[in-house]
Amino acid sequence: MLCATCGSMNPGTVSRCGNCGALLAGVPNTLATHSPAQPWFAPIAHSPFSNEPLPQPSDQLPQLRPVGELLTFTPITPEYSANAAPVVPVTFVHRELADYPTHVHIPAIQPHTTPPGAWSSGSSDPNYHGWEQDESYAAMYQAPPVSTPPCTPAYVGSQQSTWDQGENNIAAHQTPPVGQRLGNVYPGPINNMGQPQSSFGSTSGSLAATELHPFVQPMSLWAFLGSIAIGALLLTALVFLNPDWATGALIAGIVTLIAAILLLIATGVRVALGLLVETNPYRRTQVISTALLVLLLFLASGIGITQQTGLHAMQARSLESQHNWSTAISEYQAAHESAPSSTDLARVYNEWGEDLSQQQHYADAIAHFTIVLQNYSQTNDQLARARIDVFATYLAWGDANVHSQDYAGATSHYDTLLGLSYCDPACQSQAKLKDATAYAHLAEQQLGSQHFASSVSAFTVLTTSFASSPEAKQAQTHADYAKALWGLGQQQLNTICADAVKTYQQLAQQFADTGQGQQAATALQQPVTVKGHFTTSLPSGTRYNPTVALVQSLVVGILQDQFPPLLHKAPLVKIQSDGSFTFASVPQGTYELVWSNDGTLHFYYANNGNGVLYTTQLGPLCTYDYGAINETIPTLR
Repeated sequence: MLCATCGSMNPGTVSRCGNCGALLAGVPNTLATHSPAQPWFAPIAHSPFSNEPLPQPSDQLPQLRPVGELLTFTPITPEYSANAAPVVPVTFVHRELADYPTHVHIPAIQPHTTPPGAWSSGSSDPNYHGWEQDESYAAMYQAPPVSTPPCTPAYVGSQQSTWDQGENNIAAHQTPPVGQRLGNVYPGPINNMGQPQSSFGSTSGSLAATELHPFVQPMSLWAFLGSIAIGALLLTALVFLNPDWATGALIAGIVTLIAAILLLIATGVRVALGLLVETNPYRRTQVISTALLVLLLFLASGIGITQQTGLHAMQARSLESQHNWSTAISEYQAAHESAPSSTDLARVYNEWGEDLSQQQHYADAIAHFTIVLQNYSQTNDQLARARIDVFATYLAWGDANVHSQDYAGATSHYDTLLGLSYCDPACQSQAKLKDATAYAHLAEQQLGSQHFASSVSAFTVLTTSFASSPEAKQAQTHADYAKALWGLGQQQLNTICADAVKTYQQLAQQFADTGQGQQAATALQQPVTVKGHFTTSLPSGTRYNPTVALVQSLVVGILQDQFPPLLHKAPLVKIQSDGSFTFASVPQGTYELVWSNDGTLHFYYANNGNGVLYTTQLGPLCTYDYGAINETIPTLR
């Protein structure tokens, strides 16, 4: 067998080199299974704690030297260590091969003891191949202890082709160590099993996530995003499910601020537990995400605490869109809006009034428009809108009354609209047409129910205020107006006769072509009744006959002979025992009251020196009452 260490030949029945004592590793070329282009040996890890310089890729490669017919690397002086006799393992430290980069990582061949009978007995030929079928051959390739240093096989020249083919067989039967590392990485201290004790992973060289403190380990992505989403939903619900958004936002801001402070405290604890150590592969992501989350929490807290006015205004606009008018006004006022310059408040009052008008709550609608007109003088657009809404509301109100035959209410609303100072000509024209029609209907309605006064009043307004309207022209010649006047006059005769005179006169003048007008004219020419009451004692006895007369043209100081002609034409009635008297039918004119104790010769009258007392002008229709007459009727002497 060929010794890979010193190159000397040995019998095939021995397992150690007789020259250097190294383990013989003859490899039959029939077992070669992989490409010779792969290197046989892996580089040995370089210890950063030794004084050995770190090999560089620019260093010179190891040199081959001839040993007999073989070529081998120049070895460093071997270190001989006594082991169990007679086997003496040899360790070669290949500084020249230590840290050159490789593409295929194959562990080095480890020395081992060839079990007895590993080679076929009876043959001393090192090239003998009978050992291929030896079932005990695998025992010689079992993994040695980890502490056994690798040996350095030699490269043979072109004459030893079987060696080139056998290297693949060796690699195929080696058991690679599990923790073998590449490059210049310190594997850490050696544990009691002879293996490097390191906290690094098998390939990455970073701290394994499972070795981090549980409080430092990152959450899963879904858990992280889910917690943020749940927190955002809770804060949103806290704000928008509160009857007052600003109050909910203030509470949410305080909660968020507390959460941010707690997160900072938790971050400090995690830093103390190893969050920022260089071996934590997640530290950058964790630091960035924590900083962003804290910033987001502080931002949300600042918005919730400082934006109270904006939230009041936002909720007010939302409530306004929902037609929740009163609460919207309260929110706008909470947002520091007030009269006379708040366009938002004026707009809400106008919208509220328009909504009420559509619901036919016209009085409430007018009240809200009036608030704008009286209190928000600096909101020009809303003032103009309120005026237009007032016009439309009064017109709609009057139309609704007309439709329900409430003509009195309709005329009242139209009249109010016409009386507004800001009712422009277009407003006046439209309102007058509707008002005239309403008055015409009202007059007819009141006449039908024998409310003559209301009917006459409606006809009067129609013919005076809306004289140019078609209804007014029709009423002036319509018999219903005359009927209303006649009925009113009849009622006034029993109440206020002076008003009845005016009614009869109007009827006689304007409606002379009607029956009522003609009757009124006749009644105005009829004699009237005159009455009175003496409060003094009347003369008693058969010789006395107390009487009163109404004479005309009586003057103070009339001569005795001038009086009888006056008395001859005067109506004369007897004074009743109670002192009262009544002239049933006295032609209209001026009369003076005189009285007598016998009714023939002795008449008396009262005067004040300048004129006759108890002088009266008898007019049409009405009874004239002298009232109480406190005059004594003289007795005969």
